[in-house]
Amino acid sequence: MRRNVAELLKEIADNDSRAFEELFSMYGGMMYSLVGNFVSEDATREDVEDLEQEAKMLLLNAARTYDSSSGLTFGLYAKICVKNGLITISRKKKNEIKTDGVDIDELNISVPDTTIDVDESESAEQLLDKLCAILSENETDVLKLRIDGFSNPEIAAKLGVSTKSVENAVFRIKQKLRTVMS
Repeated sequence: MRRNVAELLKEIADNDSRAFEELFSMYGGMMYSLVGNFVSEDATREDVEDLEQEAKMLLLNAARTYDSSSGLTFGLYAKICVKNGLITISRKKKNEIKTDGVDIDELNISVPDTTIDVDESESAEQLLDKLCAILSENETDVLKLRIDGFSNPEIAAKLGVSTKSVENAVFRIKQKLRTVMS
């Protein structure tokens, strides 16, 4: 027996994953339809799966932030949230290609050389500590392996994930690094 949306939203607020799966079965089609509008012609299957995962997280966030007193139905609210989130993700990816900002490959972060000044090594360590404090566990693992000189495909093999997942983690690390450095 299907529960109504209001009941599902209350259970989702209480972290009931089964309630979200039921809500997803109701709104997943809408979500996949929106994702289809943001998939480029040259997208790989992994690109599409990553975008679908992002959209699913956007749907979950919409379920957690919905306010019935807003006058919008949950379906319309969810559609707006997912669409706007996908627009933001799409813009960020386009900006990543154009950005000439900090590139993690160019940083060549490594264990400080004992010949450099103590103050320089402390600031590099402090920067790394600040960055690691805001990274997820997965992002931290990726960063540490990058620092150790491993390539994205090598990191993917070590962590048992796809290369695209590692590339996405590197993208997020770059974004967070920019915030730490600004």
